[in-house]
Amino acid sequence: MDDEPTILLTLGHYLQTLGAEVVACRQFDDAAAALKAQRFDLVLADLRMSGANNTDGLRLLRLARQVAPKTRVVVMTGYGTEDARRQVLAQGGEYCTKPMDLDDLKTMVR
Repeated sequence: MDDEPTILLTLGHYLQTLGAEVVACRQFDDAAAALKAQRFDLVLADLRMSGANNTDGLRLLRLARQVAPKTRVVVMTGYGTEDARRQVLAQGGEYCTKPMDLDDLKTMVR
């Protein structure tokens, strides 16, 4: 889940070249519906969607913990802060800053 079409397209294409099945969502509601409808091994979610104070990535992480507690959730951000990192880790997610290193992403998927 990312509101930036370029990031969504780039990460989606790269993951598909690795053999991953990708469900790309630009909005929280779409990502939440997908998470409730099917099983995922990995969820990548942008921390902030559509505005600096929006933390849809954390909302999606909380939802994942409720409906799919074993799903690995990585919350990404271009606005990394120690507070954001702590919040993500405290809720059982993984945290990374953008731009994402493709080798790290490859390791996550394997």
